[in-house]
Amino acid sequence: MDTATLTKLKKKTLISWNVLMLFLGSIYLLLIAYYPLEIVLAGVGLFVFLTGVYDILTYKKTTHLFPWSRQLAEYTKDKLGPEWNKQRIGSGVISICLGIILVWTNVPFITEQETNESLQTGPLVGFSLIILLIFIILMNVSQLYSFKKTEEKSTEELQGSFVRNSILGLLIGLGLTWVLFFSTIMFIVFFI
Repeated sequence: MDTATLTKLKKKTLISWNVLMLFLGSIYLLLIAYYPLEIVLAGVGLFVFLTGVYDILTYKKTTHLFPWSRQLAEYTKDKLGPEWNKQRIGSGVISICLGIILVWTNVPFITEQETNESLQTGPLVGFSLIILLIFIILMNVSQLYSFKKTEEKSTEELQGSFVRNSILGLLIGLGLTWVLFFSTIMFIVFFI
């Protein structure tokens, strides 16, 4: 695949995923404005769990929502070789675990009579919007890094990259979790 076509596909893919994330984020913001947060997060957890199951069941295929994403995925699959299957299965397992955690941590609150009625909707939606925008920025940085790494390295150099990237992602995720945790505490202290 020539560089111009690859660049065009990458731009289309990034724009498509950004539009999709904004759409899903808008639905999430609407849901938390009208339903208890615990129910919405459990629903998000179920969705993430099901996408993980789908990733594992279709790990050898390059099925995507958009045709141009599929072309880019086929290029990436060819470039990564056997590492492609590891990445798909690994991301599926991570999604399943994250989905289980989201559902598991929110179901006890759903079964209690008092869900989050005291939580003020306006500040919660504003806070969630900020988190959504941060997530979209991180998704873009991650995609651009992945595109660049896949282009620059050979198939042999890319072998084992899933484990290295997973460890790096875990460390970054833990750092961001602490930032989000303290931000949430500050949000609760000052706005609720």
